Amino acid sequence: MPGVFLGDFQLIYRNGARRKQPKIWFEDIILSKIGDKSALNHGPIARIGDSVLMGARLLSRSITVIYDDKLRPFGVTAAQFILLSLISRKPITRADIARLQHLERSTLTRNLKSIFAKGWVEEVRDHANGRSRPIALTAAGKNLLLQTEPEWLAAEVEATALLGADAMITIVSVADRFAHSTGVAAPTEGHDEHLRCHPA
Repeated sequence: MPGVFLGDFQLIYRNGARRKQPKIWFEDIILSKIGDKSALNHGPIARIGDSVLMGARLLSRSITVIYDDKLRPFGVTAAQFILLSLISRKPITRADIARLQHLERSTLTRNLKSIFAKGWVEEVRDHANGRSRPIALTAAGKNLLLQTEPEWLAAEVEATALLGADAMITIVSVADRFAHSTGVAAPTEGHDEHLRCHPA
């Protein structure tokens, strides 16, 4: 019988008494909860490959690989490039970055730590409120964006060719609608303080 079992016997406690119970297969446990083996073979779980979640994740990974491959010679990832391009518009706080990119604190902290360590960004005193300082590109960061812009545009062409122009327009439209409809509030100043990440 396929499956994984919990040893020949497992010790269980019932009403304070210790006793042995014959081996139990994880498969039997799962199916006993579902009630019908056909549920796994013919139900919604069997069609998960056609779900919105699976499709979106596959599409995201496939497109990201295109951009990462183009940018790799410059030592920057697609996620870092997007972050740098956002910061290049004007000095921006961590709270605003998190809000605009819908990023979790751990993800933002990790990405910021990397670009700080590489000397592409720095904290500036302009518009600082005493608890958090805006982040701006350094000369090295600006130079990196100028160098990588042709590769980024080449990745755009490759991604569009893969998806088709209509699909690309749809994706951008849906993303734009999502960004304007989710109503994600900017983190509080206290939250912004937790995001602080200084150069190594």
